[in-house]
Amino acid sequence: MTIERFYIVQNYKEGFIRAWHGHKKETKTAYVVTGAALFYAIEMNEETMPLNKVPLKWVLDERTQGILIIHQNTIMVSRPLPQIQKLCSSLT
Repeated sequence: MTIERFYIVQNYKEGFIRAWHGHKKETKTAYVVTGAALFYAIEMNEETMPLNKVPLKWVLDERTQGILIIHQNTIMVSRPLPQIQKLCSSLT
């Protein structure tokens, strides 16, 4: 896996929700640097329509040190829990 883009996102206020977004050809990773975050993801078909109605759900925090991998053809959303957090992401 080759990382093409790498960035750090920090929410500027509590409860800020990063809107649903997805990638047809890229895989995304997410790692919580500080705080905690809730992630939802839904697979999509070739027409970018959701394949299922119930999204998968993950909670990551700075203590677990897990990396969430969101594969291509998936849409996702995230929000901090409950405080402002810093999130590190990459696209491959």
